[in-house]
Amino acid sequence: MSEEIKKSTIMIVDDLIINTTVLEAILSSNYSIYTSNYPFQAIQMIENILPDIILLDIIMPGMNGYDVCNHLKKNNKTKDIPIIFCTSQNDVKSETKGFEVGAVDYIVKPYNPSIVMARIKNHLELKRYQNQLEKKILEQEMNIDTAKNILNMINGKSPRYIPLSEKYTLFLDMISIPYQDEGGDHFFVKSISQNSGSTKTIISIKDQSGHNVGCILKSIATDYMHHHVLNKYKEDSLVKRFNNFNKMLCNSGLFETDEFVTGIHAEIDPDELCLNYISSGHPPFILIRKNEVIHIPSCGKPIENIPLAVYSEFIFNSGKVKLKEGDKLIFYTDGLTEMPYNNLKYIINIEELKDYIKNIIKSKLNIPVSQIVTLLLEKISKDSNETVIPGKINTSQDDISILCIEIENKKHVIEEIWSPDNTEDLYQHMHNLYNKLKKEWYKRGFQFPNLRLMPVIEESTINAWKHGNLEDPNKMIIIRWRYGNDFHLEIIDQGNGFDYNNLPDPLQPNNLEKFSGRGLFIIKNFTDKMYWNDTGNHLFMYFKKKTTIDKTNSFQ
Repeated sequence: MSEEIKKSTIMIVDDLIINTTVLEAILSSNYSIYTSNYPFQAIQMIENILPDIILLDIIMPGMNGYDVCNHLKKNNKTKDIPIIFCTSQNDVKSETKGFEVGAVDYIVKPYNPSIVMARIKNHLELKRYQNQLEKKILEQEMNIDTAKNILNMINGKSPRYIPLSEKYTLFLDMISIPYQDEGGDHFFVKSISQNSGSTKTIISIKDQSGHNVGCILKSIATDYMHHHVLNKYKEDSLVKRFNNFNKMLCNSGLFETDEFVTGIHAEIDPDELCLNYISSGHPPFILIRKNEVIHIPSCGKPIENIPLAVYSEFIFNSGKVKLKEGDKLIFYTDGLTEMPYNNLKYIINIEELKDYIKNIIKSKLNIPVSQIVTLLLEKISKDSNETVIPGKINTSQDDISILCIEIENKKHVIEEIWSPDNTEDLYQHMHNLYNKLKKEWYKRGFQFPNLRLMPVIEESTINAWKHGNLEDPNKMIIIRWRYGNDFHLEIIDQGNGFDYNNLPDPLQPNNLEKFSGRGLFIIKNFTDKMYWNDTGNHLFMYFKKKTTIDKTNSFQ
């Protein structure tokens, strides 16, 4: 008998001492034995000892074996301990009830030592295998988490905004909901500087075939090689660079003959405001221009390509789209359009997907792309009888990833100029501005202006008045704001600026009773991002739309 079985602990519970004595005599040479003749005492002992298996009598005074079993199965500490009922009752009804309350086996008195030993050995082996399996699953989950962290480290955190020019900025947002932890969808957004001095924005969304543990490891290798090619051949054309990338994947030995990678790979040239792209066996992406919804590449165009990692000598074709102000683009993986298949055996075609989007933009004028994507996901999941909630649950049978971008005009701002005579006048300006913005916030779907917007307006304008303009009524405070996918707010003073890289931390013990730094700390907590110009007298902030607010960030 193995050392692991010899060390196993058995708890015997029977109100008759003769029965516990007999079982102890049969088992004590191979196992550590604990006994109890009282049900309530037995429960306490089991909770403390946590034996490997329990032999439990059914008919006992005060509390029968079924009740003891029920109690143990409701306790997280003891619910997984195997219980074998040992009883003189050999009728089908009693045996059935024993299994219903959670027993794993049933031994009838009088005891046959060989049967008792064999049953216990089998169940201890099963429990040991179960423990090993749970350990492996836990290790696998830890390995998957580690792999995800490595993938995130390779790809970096995607920026929410990328400046394209003095006039335009690129908004980006991503929804990624894996079907399993080891999902095959992955993406990145990065900027690469070229020798000419221009900077191109690279957008990549990929769908790795498969959903096994190795899938995420292949995702890591794929994106690592992609970044290597982008950095090494950054002066090459998109097509030449992509052909090199495909050859590297095909020659890596990572992919079996039935494995592949689909994707959309795009780069935005800010000088021409142009998007060059390659679609490698991937669903078309969507361009929304005003009320028009277009899919790219269109059917019949000579730019269709095979997936990556299939054929090393394939020459990929590219396409080009001239972008305009307000253009919205949606990239997605096939998990979105195949969502209805699980319950309805139906796949959404490209025209139907465009109709979904047309209905959304028809009902809401100038709706930002991030809201379009949110409503699109909600509508398709509802029509598919699936529950798909970002960050929480995905009942469909595939990973779902959606990357959206929009060309925003950062010059489309509303501006107010204040020259307050005193602090009371400043507070009146703040009050008027808040009331004006609050109505529009609610109208555009922003929430909690009293908890988010009001403290930021107050602290940022007080800082500009006191520390920037030094309360000089001849100096101006300029307020600018605009609405896009987020709400953007700018506060400009006419002071000399300050070193924003050397701010005191108000949470440090030596700063708790000081007022310096508290205003900026509040601003940082209630905005989604804040930053200054080089001199420190122009503060930029933006707020995302939120349906809940983190109460830990609220100040009493």
